[in-house]
Amino acid sequence: MNSYELTVVEPSAMDLLEEMARKNLIKLSPVNSKERFRSLLAKLRYADSPPSADEIQAEVESVRSEKFKNEN
Repeated sequence: MNSYELTVVEPSAMDLLEEMARKNLIKLSPVNSKERFRSLLAKLRYADSPPSADEIQAEVESVRSEKFKNEN
C-alpha cells in the first residue's frame, strides 16, 4: 500500500475522492489531529457497539502524545 498527502485544488474533486472511499478503493484520513478526532467521533456515532473506556483512553493518549511531539 502506498500513502500520499494530497492538496485538493478543485473542491469538486472531493466528491470523486469520497466516492472512491465509499467503494473501498482508497482510504481518506485527515492529517490534522483535530480532524482525525472529529472523524473518529463521526465513526463512533454510527458504530454498532460503543467503544470501551480503555479504547477511548488509548485514543486520547495517542492524540496527546502526537500534540506533544509537534510542540517540541
